[in-house]
Amino acid sequence: MIAGIELAGAGKPAPAGTVLHGLRMPLPSTWTRKDDSTGAVLLIPPQLEGVRQYLLTVLPPSKAAGSRWESHKALLKGVLAQVRWTEEPVTVHYADAPGPFIRTSIAGKVEGGGLQSIELYTALHDGVVETVVGINGIDRNVVDPVLKGTTFKDPPQSTERPKIVEAYRRLDQKLYPNLEGGALRAGSLQYERIMLRADGLADFSTSYPEGYAASPLVLKVDPGLAEGDYGTWKAVGDRVQIVRRAGLPPEVYVRDGDALSRDGKVWEPMPRVDGLKLNGRWGARSGPDRRASWIEFSADGKFSTEGALADAAVGEVERPKPPEKGSGTYEIRDWTIFFTFADGRVWSTDFSILGRDPGQVTSILFRTFALPREK
Repeated sequence: MIAGIELAGAGKPAPAGTVLHGLRMPLPSTWTRKDDSTGAVLLIPPQLEGVRQYLLTVLPPSKAAGSRWESHKALLKGVLAQVRWTEEPVTVHYADAPGPFIRTSIAGKVEGGGLQSIELYTALHDGVVETVVGINGIDRNVVDPVLKGTTFKDPPQSTERPKIVEAYRRLDQKLYPNLEGGALRAGSLQYERIMLRADGLADFSTSYPEGYAASPLVLKVDPGLAEGDYGTWKAVGDRVQIVRRAGLPPEVYVRDGDALSRDGKVWEPMPRVDGLKLNGRWGARSGPDRRASWIEFSADGKFSTEGALADAAVGEVERPKPPEKGSGTYEIRDWTIFFTFADGRVWSTDFSILGRDPGQVTSILFRTFALPREK
């Protein structure tokens, strides 16, 4: 303890991390900690000289007020009420926050003519909400690695992944930039998807890098978000009403056989591929002017590949890449394909087929990367 400030350990953080309420956080030794009489814990990373000091406040746990996003937004109201804004602040919600958290960024003018920026992070488990508040323009390059490595003090009860009750897609042939800023290469396809979940969420995500069955993001979204790619839905007779953002009127989709239509556009049902066993080779062998990019499947659940999975992972930066070559076993469920390599590594990605008949698979799709069947 130095002048009322307790240092967060010495040297490297303990492997188990520092327990702060219901969280276990890997606090660097260069951060300082101060425990407030209210139960809040103040964390201060090293600061740049001449720059306004920022800090994190870890609040005592609170009881959940509904779903993950309903609870988050209830806490957000309390945070907003503590600041004397001179006009309505801008708030932006993010489900893909680091670690177990979801996030809202807040910025606006305050009394005295200054600007205030706040980051609200919450993590829901077992009916309890853990809260971290970033104040005064936090340096996310410093803070995000700590939040990414944060876990719950006690393992939470498992959360069931919401079921997709209806799924539709519409081929959109526009060129989209990839994550590295360049145009998508030949062989890429982009679908507009509508996934209707049993919990009332309408999911417009074009794909999940890990696949729906493995993505942590799937568990961070619920109907309470109602923003961006995530809205709400309900069936009304032969129509489906979807609200993309809270406060907006519903978009009305008409059931047209097994498809959905709106404004002259048609979304066809996505073929269910759970348990699908593939048999054959997809992609292309190497040649004088191209590298190998193929994958071969057998009906007994085995695969071998060269180049295809590495190509499918182009642009991903947040998780380990699959090997260039390899073999092992595969499993398909919830539009996700899991590859278990001979050395025990597991890699998964978003999976679907072109066409509507799982019995006649002419092309397969890993996220937006299409591979035709070799003739």
